[in-house]
Order: sequence, then structure tokens, then C-alpha cells
Amino acid sequence: MIRWKNKAGLLAVVLALSVVGYSQTEPKAPTAPRGFLKKVADAAKQYQADNNAQAAIPKFEALVAERKEDFDANAWLGYLRLMDNRSQASLTPLHQANSVRPQDLGVLANLGVAHSRLEQWAEAAEIYGALTEALPEDATIWAMYGQSSYKAKDMATAVRALETSNKLKPGQEAVMGTLASAYIARGMDAEAEAMYLQMDRGGMTDAAALAWVGYRQLRAEKYAEAAATLAKAHSLDPTDASVMNNLAYCYSMTDPPNIAEAITVTKHLRAAQPNLFDAAYNLSSLYLMQGEYRLARDEAMAAIRISPGEPFAENNLGRALEGLNDLAGAAQHYGKASDARPQSKDFARNAAIAALRASDVPAAKKYIARAVNLGENDPDLKAGLAEIYIREGKIDEALALTANSEATTRNALAYWFNQGVAKDKAGNRGEAIEAYKKCLEIAPNDLDAQKNLALDYAATGRDEEAMAIFRKLATGTSSIEAMYNYAASLARSGDMDGAIEQYKRILHTDGSQHTARLMLANALWARGEFDSSRYHFATVAKAQPNNANALNGMGMWQLRQGDNKGAEATFRKAIASDSKFVTAYNNRALALERLNRVAEAIQVLQKGLAIDPNHQAAAANLKRLKASQG
Repeated sequence: MIRWKNKAGLLAVVLALSVVGYSQTEPKAPTAPRGFLKKVADAAKQYQADNNAQAAIPKFEALVAERKEDFDANAWLGYLRLMDNRSQASLTPLHQANSVRPQDLGVLANLGVAHSRLEQWAEAAEIYGALTEALPEDATIWAMYGQSSYKAKDMATAVRALETSNKLKPGQEAVMGTLASAYIARGMDAEAEAMYLQMDRGGMTDAAALAWVGYRQLRAEKYAEAAATLAKAHSLDPTDASVMNNLAYCYSMTDPPNIAEAITVTKHLRAAQPNLFDAAYNLSSLYLMQGEYRLARDEAMAAIRISPGEPFAENNLGRALEGLNDLAGAAQHYGKASDARPQSKDFARNAAIAALRASDVPAAKKYIARAVNLGENDPDLKAGLAEIYIREGKIDEALALTANSEATTRNALAYWFNQGVAKDKAGNRGEAIEAYKKCLEIAPNDLDAQKNLALDYAATGRDEEAMAIFRKLATGTSSIEAMYNYAASLARSGDMDGAIEQYKRILHTDGSQHTARLMLANALWARGEFDSSRYHFATVAKAQPNNANALNGMGMWQLRQGDNKGAEATFRKAIASDSKFVTAYNNRALALERLNRVAEAIQVLQKGLAIDPNHQAAAANLKRLKASQG
């Protein structure tokens, strides 16, 4: 078992980092004074000439003192104080100017800058909201409105404003990042994920955002996608423990599992955080998957040193020691796991079996009793406990346990069915057949036992007996599985007409059964019903455009129609969809031959036969084409 988790506070990290690119408008210079003292105009001209805010400020302060309510003098003084990074001092003259001319956009913009610099977000949002009414097409003003609202924790307004800014001017990473964070704050996770993925297509460099998207994909069990996203987050921030932990988990869950990469990432995490329990525990679990018992033992012991007595780590240590054939040590640590988590049936069972193997009678008795009390019905455990009772001279208890075991397991349907499954897994189909027969003696109409018995008959060459059961299961039933099995049995016996009827029954029951439709299409093609076959191939191809079998069928139709070029392209697409589908290699070679591209056809056949040397049609065609080349 590998633990994985979402790092505590990950959402907060995303919110903090998503607005690193927070944009601000620059202070806006007022227009030239229009009606006040000539001194105002002169002072403005002087500032514009030498561009020295510090030198100009005293002149405008004197002018404001002379005429406190003058718009131009106050607007200029507020602007100059902003340019001199005196945001707090700029507010008084700017508000005075605003009281004289409430609709002046330059003064409003400068007030927005001042409140933003002072992190007075509610006030800034109010001002930028007013500006959006006057400048509805200005993406930057909408961005400032949205980002200020976000900082003021007004997420509904933030979402509306940032969506507007993004619509007016797409691709602003600061806007998109803050919008995604606002979506998260409003519980709109799907919208946030879509926004982050859109940013990623543009080269997103926000590691925390990528970590959040990867975690979302992990929770949705999209392990390959999550691994790719988290790998990018890890490359951007190699120190994030949660990213490494979740990335390793995804690698272990891909199909097929990439345990080597999972180990590499977890080793990095171990090196970065030697005292992190999860890293040591997960590394021990990964080594167990690889059968690296010594390494698994060392990491499990490290996990226990970090978190003494932790039951999952104790259980891993037991597994590692068992793999190293240290039965007494395994029993000891399995026992510790069970004692620390006595409600776990699995831990109790592990401890019981290990104690039995180590001949530790007192421990075996303790843990078998615990496992049985937790509902464990393994007959081997009960047999082990009965043997212990006999050793202790408790004959009556042993007989009672044996009698109870016989009543509840050996004479019961579940016991014999499980025996059959176990024998099947061990490859002993003869004993499995006898076990399923015992099931049917107890419950003659048990469908699962009948199905498994028929499958074992088929696997051992007893086709007539298998077909009799498959026919019974498929007759008068709507079971898709039963009809599939019967169809396969008919096809194997050479009764293609019967198999075709079963495939049609399956599709009549459920038209979305593409596997049955493909089997029907291939059977119809073999019978020469090409138009009907093409219909079924095309139906699957429409629903599953990358289905290699359907593409192969459509290619065969094109080849039959003389469209050799189209057929070759379709077979090539089939190979791209399934690189191991050798029939498509063979068919593509035939199309290439008709296009007089014989050398290329030979190469295609060689590639196909490298995958399946026993493909008779491909081998025959290769031999024929080589002979034709001399």
C-alpha cells in the first residue's frame, strides 16, 4: 500500500503564487491646467521640462495651500506624490480633486493606483469598478478590478471581472492565474483546472498551479496525465514534497506501473526530507513491489524509526523479512502491526500465517483467534488453530472447530467455488473442474460455477462439454457475457453461422458492444458478405475513430474497391493505433504492392513479423514478394 496525499495548505499555496504576476497601472499625468493661476501652468510646464517630482511637489503644495479646492493643483499634487512613491500622501489631494470632478478618469485611475499600492483592496476595487463603467472595453481596467476584488475576497466580482478581462484580451497569465484561484475559492474546481490547463498549453510556469492540477487528475484516477503534469511541476520546483509524493504514486498506478520512476522520485524525496515518514514508508512499499526485500527492509525500519510502532510500516517490515526467509522476524513485526491496529483482518491474518510458519504456537493461536473473530474464513487458518488445540490436548475444541469449518466452508458453495478459483489461478484446471462440480452438486443452477466450469472445459479441450454449458447459459438469457462465451465456443467449433447469430443477439441486446460488432464484421467478411461487414466496421470506426480492428476493416473495403492509396493510409492509421496489430501490417503491405511500392511493402512485412514471427499470411506474402524481387 502506498500512501498519497494532498499537501496540507496546498490550496493556499496555489492562491498565493497564482497572482505573482499581479499587474498595476502606472500613475496617469493630469492634463495641462486650464483656468487657474498662471503659476499652476508654469509649475506643470517646469515639471514636464525637468521631470523631477521631488522638486515640483513643494510648488504644488504651495499652490494647494493657496487654493485648497482647485482641481488642477490637487490632481497634479496627487500625481506627483504617486510618482515619488508617497502613496498615502497622494490620497488627500486626489480625493479633493475627485470631489470637484467625480468623473475625471485620470484622477480615478491614480486613486486606484494609490489604494492598490497601499493594499486597500476594497477601496481599489470600488474605484476600478467605476472605471469599468466609463471604459468597458479596457482589459487592463477589468483586470485591476478583478484582482482588487480577489484581494478583497469578493470572489464573485473577481470571477466576473477577470473573465471579462480575459475575454477582451486573452492570454494574460496573471489574469488567468488569479481567475483560476478565484474559481477554486468559489468551489469551481473544474473551471479552475480548465484554466490552468489552458495556461499550461501556453507554457505555464506556476509550479503550485501545476501541482494542484496534477492532484486533481490523480484524484480522478487519470494517472498518466497526472504523472505528466506533476513531472512538470517537479521540474519547476524540485523541493515540493507533496509533488514528489503524488508523482511517485502516479508512476506506481500507471498501466503498466512505472515502479522504477516511482522509486527514483521517492528516493529524491527521502534525500530532501530524511525524517518524512511517508517517503520512507512508500519507498519500502515500492521495493516490495520489485521484490527488493533487503532495500524494503531498510526503508521500513527507517519509517519505524521516524514513527515508532506505525502499523503499516511494521506490516511492510514483516513482508520484507518474510521475503528474506526470516520467519521469526516476520511473525514478530506482523504481530506488532496487528497489535497496533487490532481491527485489521489483513494484519491479523498475516500475523497468524507467519506465526504458524515460524512454529510460534502462542502467537499463532492469538492471531488466528483474532482473525477468525474479525470474520476471516480462511480454512487453512481454522485448520491451523485446530492443530494447535490438538497439541494442547483440547480435543473437544478441535473437533468443534473442525465440525464448524466443515459446516461453514467445506460443504458450502462458497468453499468449493473458492477452491476452484484458487486451483485455476495455480494452473491446476483438473482439480478446479472437480471443485466446480462440487459447487453444482450443492447448487445446480449457480451461474458462476457453471461459467467457470465451461471455461475450464474449453481450456482443456473438452469443447462439447463446454459448448453444452455455454448453450444453456446463453439460451433464454440477456447475459452479454454468456452470449459472448457461447459465440466463442461456436466459432471455435467451426460453426460460424451460429456464432454470427450470437453476435447479432448481443448487438440486439446492447448496440454499444463494439467487440461483438467487430467479431460480427470479421465473420461476415469471411463469409463474403462484404457490404454488411463494411456497415459494422464503419459503425465502430465512427464511435471509436482509433479502433485498429475497425480501421483495418475499412482498409480492406477500400482495397476491395480499388482505392489502394486510401487503403494504405487507413492501414497505416490502424498500425499507429495498435503497433502490435500484425494483420494491419500484412494488409498495408498488400496495398503498397498494388501501388508498386514493393520494397516498402517488404519492409512493412518484416516489421510485422518481428512482432509476430508466426503470422502465416505475413510470412507467405514476404516470401512471395522477395521471390518476385529476384
